[in-house]
Amino acid sequence: MNIGANLKEFRKQRGLTQNEVAELLGLKMGSYGQYEINKRQPRLQMLNDIAGIFNCTVNDLINGTFDNENITDDITDNIVGELTLMINLVENELLSNDICPNLTVYVKGKLDGLKLAMSMIVEGEY
Repeated sequence: MNIGANLKEFRKQRGLTQNEVAELLGLKMGSYGQYEINKRQPRLQMLNDIAGIFNCTVNDLINGTFDNENITDDITDNIVGELTLMINLVENELLSNDICPNLTVYVKGKLDGLKLAMSMIVEGEY
């Protein structure tokens, strides 16, 4: 496997879309998509950022090391952590729908990703 294929596999295992990953990285979807099809190679800092999103190491991204046993916990912990952060920001009025008009869409996407990942695990697709 190559880095692009590894990025795609990690992203799919985490139940994320290219657009969600791109948003988290502060990129346009097309820019992130070019990494997955090997049109562009991410720099080391970008690989660090991507590894943080996927809760893995840069080495995992490069070598395609997939730990399916712990992925359920990783997905759940990441999504719950992000949603908790969003709730805290909203409660402290540091983030509002006026500032982040896609907040509702983002949170819904995260919840949908969690539901999809959990259903895949139940069905034995992991």
